[in-house]
Amino acid sequence: MAAHTAADGAVLRADVVGRDDGPTLVVLAGGAAAHPAYLGDLAGLGERYRLVVPHLRGVGRSAHAAPASRWEQADDVDRLRASLGLDRCTVVAHSAGTRLAVAHAARFPERVAALVLVRRSRHSGRSRT
Repeated sequence: MAAHTAADGAVLRADVVGRDDGPTLVVLAGGAAAHPAYLGDLAGLGERYRLVVPHLRGVGRSAHAAPASRWEQADDVDRLRASLGLDRCTVVAHSAGTRLAVAHAARFPERVAALVLVRRSRHSGRSRT
């Protein structure tokens, strides 16, 4: 587990999953209060990549800090990037986490190498005809 300090002093944590020597992906879970454990290793991506999955403010093992807007949480994501020693990062986001990913990319475009947005399918578990 990695930890970094937000601008307001809150200690925020992140799970580190997958290959230590692989390229790093910062992975944002969906939902403001969704514990990121549901992501697992993203269907095997951990075999090739180092997945860093932050516990957003008040979720999981992160501090129950004051609520923050997406724009303020974009700072949290950028501080995580810096704490990992990355000049730029690839951000993968699921469902409602895509809003935070877009806010981060809009605020810090020079620090985003790539952005992968995964929406939740309304047809999960059902086949289409």
